[in-house]
Amino acid sequence: MPPSGAERHHLTPDELAHGWRLACQARRVLPVWRELGDLPPIQGGTVAAPGWGIAVDLGSTRVRVSLIDRARASRGAAAVGPNPQTGHGADVLSRLAAAQDPAVAAGIAEQTAATIGAGIRFLLDRHPVPPPQRLVLVGNTAMLALLANRGHARLLDPDQWGVFIDCRPSSTAGWRRRWHLAPSAGIRLVPSLAGFVGSDLTAGVLASGLTGRRQPHLLVDFGTNTEIALWDGRRLWVTAAAGGPAFEGSGVSCGMAADPGAVFRIDQAGRVQVIGGGAALGLCGSGLVDAIARLRSSGHIDAVGRVTGIDPKAGCPVSAGCPHIRLHGRDIDAFQRAKAAVAAGIDCLLDKAGIGVADLERVLVTGAFGQGLDGGNAAGIGLLPASRGGTQALPDLPLQGAERMVCGARLAGPSRRALVINLSAVPGYEDRFIHRLRLDSF
Repeated sequence: MPPSGAERHHLTPDELAHGWRLACQARRVLPVWRELGDLPPIQGGTVAAPGWGIAVDLGSTRVRVSLIDRARASRGAAAVGPNPQTGHGADVLSRLAAAQDPAVAAGIAEQTAATIGAGIRFLLDRHPVPPPQRLVLVGNTAMLALLANRGHARLLDPDQWGVFIDCRPSSTAGWRRRWHLAPSAGIRLVPSLAGFVGSDLTAGVLASGLTGRRQPHLLVDFGTNTEIALWDGRRLWVTAAAGGPAFEGSGVSCGMAADPGAVFRIDQAGRVQVIGGGAALGLCGSGLVDAIARLRSSGHIDAVGRVTGIDPKAGCPVSAGCPHIRLHGRDIDAFQRAKAAVAAGIDCLLDKAGIGVADLERVLVTGAFGQGLDGGNAAGIGLLPASRGGTQALPDLPLQGAERMVCGARLAGPSRRALVINLSAVPGYEDRFIHRLRLDSF
């Protein structure tokens, strides 16, 4: 495990490098994998050669793995588990900074590869099949670079965010063994487009059929690194925004991941829905949106995010039924910064494409955050535009896109030729960000 803050404080860099740790900081950590259900059937793939394949979506917080019957182009099973990189920082830039130490970078690559292997082993133990003969892996650029231990230093330079970064490993032979694949299995890391616009977005574009739609559509893959694609009917415009960990339930005092016990929906009457039922333990990202929208409409939060009519030190209860779950000023501020980064990125894409909000046919959202998102609340506090057709949640699009590639599907031309917008080089982005801090409709 990476050293804790206390260990970094009390031990020297040399001691840490030699593996020293403090006994009082030791804890037992068991990677938790669980099977995924309710995924739609694989569509758009071609019937490939006989045998089994593996699809992997390497996300910032979660790793998703599925087992594919290639001959039938069907899913045998899928599972989700934690990304161990979170031990090096909840946000992507912290992990990239940590990886500037070669020893840390090698450790991150080792942990990540081992986690993918554990997910595959989890599925094979429950669904015994012959060793898979093909693996397709997608992810945002930082995740791919940290896995391959290649190219991650370039991601710390804003001048590199608009160009292609090669994250391909020098060899995949070691992965083939530890990922329980056939000796001759093919491994494909789908390359990113540029900068922080990763292959998870292009896989999502493939799975959603975005570039086959006649009218302008917006696709937002929410996460610590939020990726955005705008299809204007002819061209695909893409970018990435540093949404930060708030959408993943981190950095918020009552936040948690979208796991059992997380409040993922709060209606206007204050009734809460909890993942898995049972007691409410905290808010995941979609529950945070509902909570802020409800507090905003009730007047307990004003447009600039100030708490009104309630003792700010005590915090705002998100619901009468959950008095122990409260939002404080720093929580609201963390959300505002995350939503402003994404909303300003959407602004820039619309402007570059010459598309107005009124021209959007529909907004598509994916990622764990997007699964339970209330589009009306998201639009009401300025996170997403209100399109003509509303907001549609499409869970696990990157994984579905990787599954289609396992079954022989190819990325369409517009996806390969997407126009990448580097927000750090867009004049006026900072002004848009400041404007979008307000909790007003988009």
